[in-house]
Amino acid sequence: MSVSNGNDATSTVFNNAFVSKTTNSSMAGQLSLANAATESGATVSNIQRELNSIASFMGKATNQAASASPTWTTSEVGASANDLFDRVDAISQRFPLNFSSFDNESLNSGQVLFGKVEQSGKLYFDSASGYLGLNMGGLESPDAAIDIRGFLGFRHETIASSGVFVSTSQSTLQQFTAASGVAGFSPRLESSNFIIALNKSASPIVVVNDSGSASVGHKILTGTGGNSSIAVNAAAIFIKDQSSASGYFHMMGGGGGGGAGGGLMTQNTFSSATITCTTDARQSWRSTASAAFSVTSFNVSALTGGEEIEVVSSSDTNTVSIAYNATAVKYQNGNWSGGQWNSIRYAYSTAASGMREISRS
Repeated sequence: MSVSNGNDATSTVFNNAFVSKTTNSSMAGQLSLANAATESGATVSNIQRELNSIASFMGKATNQAASASPTWTTSEVGASANDLFDRVDAISQRFPLNFSSFDNESLNSGQVLFGKVEQSGKLYFDSASGYLGLNMGGLESPDAAIDIRGFLGFRHETIASSGVFVSTSQSTLQQFTAASGVAGFSPRLESSNFIIALNKSASPIVVVNDSGSASVGHKILTGTGGNSSIAVNAAAIFIKDQSSASGYFHMMGGGGGGGAGGGLMTQNTFSSATITCTTDARQSWRSTASAAFSVTSFNVSALTGGEEIEVVSSSDTNTVSIAYNATAVKYQNGNWSGGQWNSIRYAYSTAASGMREISRS
């Protein structure tokens, strides 16, 4: 209803025609905002429709209390009384893009952290133990700091070079296809990291112990005092120690190499009375067939103790003989002379500073 010309200026006429500024009032017509000032922004053609649209967009029912908060389905992040700003802020703090400030202290027991990892997988947190569980079906009570139910896979990086290996992808599994030797790993300097080296080349890979060609923090210790090897289709694990900047990568078993538990022997030849031992943990020395040799001494300056040394005669005519003496061998079961492919084996003893016979043929 509105005022027309000729109407009496009575309260009945005017109260129905205008919106009161002092008492509650309502209107049936649409109210638009058409201020043309730049700071007012776009015009609004229907205020009632616009307010309902905003409420619908925010997930809020109309005609609620002025301090009403959204009705949240879950409060795993934030609190039940959060307004929209506080809830979004809580999510941003809990899950920053770089995860550098991941909020461990506010995790709830049994909480699903990252939603679904796979179709039926979730990551659970147990506040009592501080454990995380990667659930691939039913694992909701983790039993370790990280408890995984399901297969654990590693991305691999293919290497076709030797020397100090430089990783470009920081992959845990390094698959060597043509490398002849590994002297160190770079740039994996972080402490307690580990690398799995898989030999898919056609020949054994030599693992150089404490190599002079590798810089500090990148070197390898084989655990034998000498070089080791990774057999074809075998693998070895290297773990970085706590001294991240100056520490070593420590080789674990499984490489099929020259550790105390067995593996390949390095192959060498000799043609003089002195055999100069290498740093390899297990080494075989075969005579050339041009002359008969009497081994009178071993140069053991490169040995650190526990190495296995084999001497092989390669001819029935040009035999190899080793007589017991205090320089060459300190513990030998009498003199030895070998024909074609006969051999004698020793272990180097640091306590005795000499060779100790372990077998002969």
